[in-house]
Amino acid sequence: LSPELSEIMGQDEMPRHEVVKRMWAIIKERNLYDPENKQFAICDSQLKTVFGIDRFRTFGMMKYLKHHIDV
Repeated sequence: LSPELSEIMGQDEMPRHEVVKRMWAIIKERNLYDPENKQFAICDSQLKTVFGIDRFRTFGMMKYLKHHIDV
């Protein structure tokens, strides 16, 4: 994992499916769903370092995460 993603995940290495699963949990824990459209999540300062945008479609998050996962 990239240093930015490792900081969020709390680990240096994780399988891709676990990263996605943990990211869904983080969005839920931090209540980051867009109140106007629940298909989107709003990035807090930590997530913005990984996604690079303010808001993203949750089902399309892999488009942003793939650059932070070394296969």
